[in-house]
Amino acid sequence: MSDVLSYSRLLALGLATSVIASIINQMATMFGFNNILKIIAVVAILAFGHLFNFAINALGAYVHSCRLQYIEFFGKFYKGGGTAFEPFKAKTKYINLK
Repeated sequence: MSDVLSYSRLLALGLATSVIASIINQMATMFGFNNILKIIAVVAILAFGHLFNFAINALGAYVHSCRLQYIEFFGKFYKGGGTAFEPFKAKTKYINLK
């Protein structure tokens, strides 16, 4: 059940993206298309709004999917083993350096 809820979170991110995009479209069309300055304002609002929406939601989707993979799935399918990592260094346990 926890996996279903985790994937539901990703679904909610997608739905939120579409709602924010719809709101940006509505905000841009509130200006109307009477003269050239309003058309430039509409294009600027659409470009900035959709670019910002894409960037924020791409970052959110990356973070949530990484969390899903590394935290939830590694505990179920990854089995550790092998030897512990020891960095390369001089072992001076039985050596006296002068």
